[in-house]
Amino acid sequence: LKEGATYRFLGSSSMPELMVDPSNYETDERTVRMVLDQTSGLKERLCNSDASGNCQFSNTVTLPNTISCVDVECEVDTLRVVQISEDAFYEYVRAPCVNQAFFNGGKKISPYAKGQRIMCGNPSLAEA
Repeated sequence: LKEGATYRFLGSSSMPELMVDPSNYETDERTVRMVLDQTSGLKERLCNSDASGNCQFSNTVTLPNTISCVDVECEVDTLRVVQISEDAFYEYVRAPCVNQAFFNGGKKISPYAKGQRIMCGNPSLAEA
Protein backbone atom coordinates (compact mmCIF):
# COMPACT_ATOMS: atom_id res chain seq x y z
CA LEU A 1 0.00 0.00 0.00
CA LYS A 2 3.05 2.16 -0.43
CA GLU A 3 3.38 5.09 -2.76
CA GLY A 4 4.26 3.84 -6.24
CA ALA A 5 2.68 0.39 -5.81
CA THR A 6 1.06 -0.71 -9.07
CA TYR A 7 -2.06 -2.82 -9.58
CA ARG A 8 -3.20 -4.33 -12.88
CA PHE A 9 -6.87 -4.98 -13.70
CA LEU A 10 -7.67 -8.67 -14.29
CA GLY A 11 -11.38 -8.25 -15.04
CA SER A 12 -13.53 -11.13 -13.80
CA SER A 13 -10.63 -13.60 -13.51
CA SER A 14 -9.07 -14.07 -10.09
CA MET A 15 -5.99 -15.76 -11.56
CA PRO A 16 -2.84 -13.62 -11.57
CA GLU A 17 -1.09 -13.21 -14.91
CA LEU A 18 2.30 -11.92 -13.76
CA MET A 19 2.72 -14.50 -10.98
CA VAL A 20 2.15 -18.23 -11.13
CA ASP A 21 -0.61 -19.96 -9.18
CA PRO A 22 -1.52 -23.61 -9.66
CA SER A 23 -4.20 -23.83 -12.38
CA ASN A 24 -6.64 -25.62 -10.03
CA TYR A 25 -6.89 -22.44 -7.90
CA GLU A 26 -9.30 -20.98 -10.46
CA THR A 27 -11.94 -23.65 -9.81
CA ASP A 28 -11.04 -24.79 -6.29
CA GLU A 29 -13.63 -23.38 -3.85
CA ARG A 30 -11.03 -23.43 -1.06
CA THR A 31 -8.93 -20.81 -2.85
CA VAL A 32 -9.44 -17.49 -1.12
CA ARG A 33 -8.74 -14.09 -2.63
CA MET A 34 -8.43 -10.92 -0.61
CA VAL A 35 -11.80 -9.14 -0.57
CA LEU A 36 -11.19 -5.52 0.29
CA ASP A 37 -13.27 -3.95 3.05
CA GLN A 38 -15.79 -1.24 2.08
CA THR A 39 -13.74 1.27 4.11
CA SER A 40 -10.47 0.37 2.38
CA GLY A 41 -8.52 3.25 0.86
CA LEU A 42 -7.04 0.80 -1.63
CA LYS A 43 -10.51 -0.28 -2.71
CA GLU A 44 -11.53 3.36 -3.10
CA ARG A 45 -8.48 4.05 -5.29
CA LEU A 46 -8.90 0.91 -7.45
CA CYS A 47 -12.67 1.34 -7.83
CA ASN A 48 -12.42 5.00 -8.84
CA SER A 49 -16.19 5.40 -8.53
CA ASP A 50 -18.15 7.95 -10.55
CA ALA A 51 -20.80 10.31 -9.16
CA SER A 52 -23.33 7.44 -9.13
CA GLY A 53 -21.00 5.21 -7.11
CA ASN A 54 -20.21 2.85 -10.01
CA CYS A 55 -16.62 1.68 -10.31
CA GLN A 56 -14.65 3.02 -13.26
CA PHE A 57 -11.85 0.45 -13.48
CA SER A 58 -8.54 1.47 -15.04
CA ASN A 59 -6.23 -1.07 -16.67
CA THR A 60 -3.38 0.01 -14.40
CA VAL A 61 -3.42 1.96 -11.14
CA THR A 62 -0.30 3.33 -9.47
CA LEU A 63 -0.76 4.64 -5.95
CA PRO A 64 0.20 8.34 -5.84
CA ASN A 65 0.71 8.19 -2.07
CA THR A 66 0.90 5.63 0.72
CA ILE A 67 -2.49 4.34 1.87
CA SER A 68 -3.14 3.14 5.42
CA CYS A 69 -4.17 -0.49 5.67
CA VAL A 70 -7.61 -1.49 6.94
CA ASP A 71 -8.66 -4.70 8.71
CA VAL A 72 -7.21 -7.84 7.06
CA GLU A 73 -5.00 -5.77 4.71
CA CYS A 74 -2.81 -5.14 7.76
CA GLU A 75 -2.33 -8.87 8.42
CA VAL A 76 -0.75 -9.98 5.13
CA ASP A 77 2.76 -9.55 3.74
CA THR A 78 1.75 -9.07 0.11
CA LEU A 79 -1.59 -8.36 -1.55
CA ARG A 80 -1.21 -10.53 -4.65
CA VAL A 81 -4.77 -10.48 -6.02
CA VAL A 82 -7.50 -8.32 -4.53
CA GLN A 83 -11.22 -8.48 -5.17
CA ILE A 84 -12.97 -5.14 -5.63
CA SER A 85 -16.45 -6.45 -6.45
CA GLU A 86 -18.01 -9.83 -7.24
CA ASP A 87 -16.53 -9.84 -10.75
CA ALA A 88 -13.59 -7.43 -10.58
CA PHE A 89 -10.03 -8.30 -9.53
CA TYR A 90 -6.67 -6.51 -9.52
CA GLU A 91 -3.22 -8.07 -9.40
CA TYR A 92 -0.34 -6.44 -7.54
CA VAL A 93 2.61 -5.83 -9.89
CA ARG A 94 5.87 -6.44 -8.08
CA ALA A 95 8.62 -3.89 -8.69
CA PRO A 96 11.30 -5.37 -10.96
CA CYS A 97 14.88 -5.98 -9.87
CA VAL A 98 14.46 -5.16 -6.18
CA ASN A 99 15.46 -8.55 -4.74
CA GLN A 100 19.08 -9.63 -4.77
CA ALA A 101 19.93 -12.86 -6.55
CA PHE A 102 22.27 -13.95 -3.76
CA PHE A 103 21.43 -13.99 -0.06
CA ASN A 104 22.44 -15.66 3.20
CA GLY A 105 20.50 -18.36 5.04
CA GLY A 106 18.51 -19.76 2.10
CA LYS A 107 15.44 -21.85 2.93
CA LYS A 108 13.97 -24.74 0.93
CA ILE A 109 10.55 -23.77 -0.45
CA SER A 110 8.03 -25.51 -2.70
CA PRO A 111 4.68 -24.38 -4.13
CA TYR A 112 3.40 -27.93 -3.73
CA ALA A 113 2.36 -29.73 -0.55
CA LYS A 114 4.41 -32.86 -1.28
CA GLY A 115 7.64 -30.92 -1.71
CA GLN A 116 7.99 -31.42 -5.44
CA ARG A 117 9.99 -28.79 -7.33
CA ILE A 118 11.97 -27.57 -4.35
CA MET A 119 13.93 -24.34 -4.74
CA CYS A 120 15.90 -22.00 -2.57
CA GLY A 121 14.14 -18.95 -1.11
CA ASN A 122 15.27 -15.87 0.72
CA PRO A 123 13.94 -16.19 4.30
CA SER A 124 13.48 -12.42 4.59
CA LEU A 125 10.87 -12.41 1.78
CA ALA A 126 7.22 -13.50 1.86
CA GLU A 127 7.88 -16.41 -0.52
CA ALA A 128 9.90 -18.29 2.07
